Amino acid sequence: MLFVPVSVIPSVLNSSCCYLLSDNWDDYTYKTSFVLIYSGHDGSKLQVGGIKITYLGQQAKIQTSFSESFEKLGPKFCSIGSSQDYYEELMTLDADVRKEILDGLSDCVFNKDILHEFANEPAFNKSLLRDTNAQTMLTQYETILSGNVIPSKYLFEYSVSRTS
Repeated sequence: MLFVPVSVIPSVLNSSCCYLLSDNWDDYTYKTSFVLIYSGHDGSKLQVGGIKITYLGQQAKIQTSFSESFEKLGPKFCSIGSSQDYYEELMTLDADVRKEILDGLSDCVFNKDILHEFANEPAFNKSLLRDTNAQTMLTQYETILSGNVIPSKYLFEYSVSRTS
């Protein structure tokens, strides 16, 4: 899978590749936010959603950036989807495509070795885990990737009527 970093989505998309749209959002002084867009082999386009990417030793106020397109992030990188929706959107893709994306972006939910390597990194803890906590990531996101459904919270109301 080819990953193409962009600051604006091109009007014509290449097929079978992913675009990483940079977002200059400052997450507690770390700039790790992107939007992942998948362009299918059939010309379809799926906005997978927000993703955060950091690297070992990332300094505050420095945007995570890439000098060119890549097929797989290097071993010093780590990513995580910004929400449950991100992983749910990934699950709509074919299993091989999904695996290629998760592996290519060094997703720490998909690869627990990456999670352990980044556990003490300030950017990982302050930015990547900002919108969630480690337990949520490990349980809910992993549950989604395994093909299971996250139970929803339900609110029930009932009333009892007396008949005479």
